[in-house]
Amino acid sequence: MGIAALFGSVSVLSALRGRVVAMPSLTVFAAAVSMTPLLQLLVGTIRFAGDAILSSLYLFSFAMTVAISFHAARLWSGRRVLDACAWVVVLAAIASSGMALGQWQMSDGLPLLVNTLAPLSRPYANLLQPNLLATLLVLGLVGVACLFDNRRISAAVSLLTAALISFGLILAQSRAAWLELAVISLVVIAKRRALTGSLGLRHFAIGAMLLILAQLAWMVLDPLSAHPVARDATVSTASTGNRITHWHEMAVAMLRRPWSGYGWMGVVSAQYDVAAAFPATHEILGYSHNLVLDLLVCTGIPLGLIIVGWLLVWLWGVATSATDSTALLALVALMAMLSHAQVEYPLAYTYFLLPAGVLCGLLCADGPTASVRVVPAWLSPMLLCGAASLLFVVSVDYLTVEQQMMRLRFEQARIGLHAPQSTLPPIRLLSQFDALLQFARTPERKDMTELQLGEMRQTVARFPSGANMVRLAAALALNNQSEEAVQVLRRVCKLEPEATCQNLTALWAVLGARQPAIQRVTWPSA
Repeated sequence: MGIAALFGSVSVLSALRGRVVAMPSLTVFAAAVSMTPLLQLLVGTIRFAGDAILSSLYLFSFAMTVAISFHAARLWSGRRVLDACAWVVVLAAIASSGMALGQWQMSDGLPLLVNTLAPLSRPYANLLQPNLLATLLVLGLVGVACLFDNRRISAAVSLLTAALISFGLILAQSRAAWLELAVISLVVIAKRRALTGSLGLRHFAIGAMLLILAQLAWMVLDPLSAHPVARDATVSTASTGNRITHWHEMAVAMLRRPWSGYGWMGVVSAQYDVAAAFPATHEILGYSHNLVLDLLVCTGIPLGLIIVGWLLVWLWGVATSATDSTALLALVALMAMLSHAQVEYPLAYTYFLLPAGVLCGLLCADGPTASVRVVPAWLSPMLLCGAASLLFVVSVDYLTVEQQMMRLRFEQARIGLHAPQSTLPPIRLLSQFDALLQFARTPERKDMTELQLGEMRQTVARFPSGANMVRLAAALALNNQSEEAVQVLRRVCKLEPEATCQNLTALWAVLGARQPAIQRVTWPSA
């Protein structure tokens, strides 16, 4: 909200003074891309309005963050803005490193916001996943470099802070982090002439030595700990194998819909479409674990290539124009997140996407004036008000969805069925959740219309849990569509964990004992 208020203030002041507003070309491009989900909704590529609206808001927030950072850098200088960002990231990295240390050494007594680790799990602080923690800590190391470069902290403080963050980074045991550090090293070596402050290549060498020492210390201390968190090599191998399978799935899905794609937030539907033909991964995807593949699958090959190509040209432009430490450090921080985005999906989280937008805005402000576009002064406030209104309605909808889901759970548990129920407000924009609720309340039966079956297919393709797939297969079997029912069942054990697969296989046998039409559909072998 503070970011929105700042952007609104800049826009309104410009409008009152009767001036046009200068925007970086990246903002204009990202704002244009943010309209594509709505166009996909109009042509039917995206089936649920809620998916289109959320995607559009998400992309628009990135565009606005780029604009805010651009204007802030022009008003107060890029160095001051980068310093402010560095302080925030370094403090967050220190706190997260402390949480990771606590998860490593303490089985209980952790603070409220820090989860206790399962045995042999890697620490992740409060970021849901170890690789996300690792990327935050890599950004924390870049933040330390920024503060040292601008003489905001001394060499001793920099060394101690970097040592703490480095040990937290080693605890995460993230291969993505090593990829990020390798990319950062290559960029710094290639652009070493841009190191115009206190920072030099020798300081990066010291940082590398700290990481090596932290790795050696962890290798000695972890086996002695009461709660070792060493990464299982079997799990690592399986993770790599699944990722390659997922990329193959997305490539095949992309070729099935090369022109239109599956729509924004459509990776899950793409996986559902092709999963039956691939080995089991026991994972349901929300993203393909590769930013380029995500764009190609969601928007189609032509538009996806345009987006990727434009971004590569922009990135090359700001990289070649980075001639001082401020621009170089902003560039390496951005490259860290982009490197991670090639093997996972950190930019799916706003706490990485919006900082990436800030860095992009700083780089735009440092770049050539040719990258700036002029837009009418009234356009920015109008778009901001529209986005803020949508965000308000979406927020209210989320509260309604939560209430509706809670009521559904009570209904399924047969609690309070005869008690008077208050009327809940309708779901206005998040239509995908409204469809899921209707699906949950629609019993599978004979003589269902093709419209009803079609709605069930769309909902299951969007939310392909094992239970949903079994219910769809049962509805198809009861309505004489046995071949399609088998294809739906074939996906269950491909996407769900083995234990869930066994439970659902037993459930199908129970349903078959009650309904001869279901019994005639044999659960497919792996």
